[in-house]
Amino acid sequence: DEGAQHDRRYKLRLYERFYELDCALRRLKQQVRAEPGNAEALVAAADAAVNLLFHKDAVEMLQRALALRPRDARIFSNLVQAQVKGCVFAHWESNFERLEDVILSSIAEGEPSPLAPIQATMYPLP
Repeated sequence: DEGAQHDRRYKLRLYERFYELDCALRRLKQQVRAEPGNAEALVAAADAAVNLLFHKDAVEMLQRALALRPRDARIFSNLVQAQVKGCVFAHWESNFERLEDVILSSIAEGEPSPLAPIQATMYPLP
């Protein structure tokens, strides 16, 4: 019947998307092992991990990327977002305080906010 066919197609697309993300994450982790100082590879791997709902892994990768580039507003913003999505509560309050400073500093320097408008409405910032 039509409903069952739709269900099968939906499940197939879901499986294909999972497979693509899983393959991408594996390749990016290989790249990170080969180039441990590559912050962009860590950020890309973390993004794939978030999409696969591996939030704790994403947070760990973003913390490593942030250690390489401590003043990178985008990496810090991604870290906070991964923490929120995955309910990873380590350094929760201090990260929100720092997020406010990062956003205000970015704007003061003429850079766009590292948070998109929709994301900005979700965080408990004053």
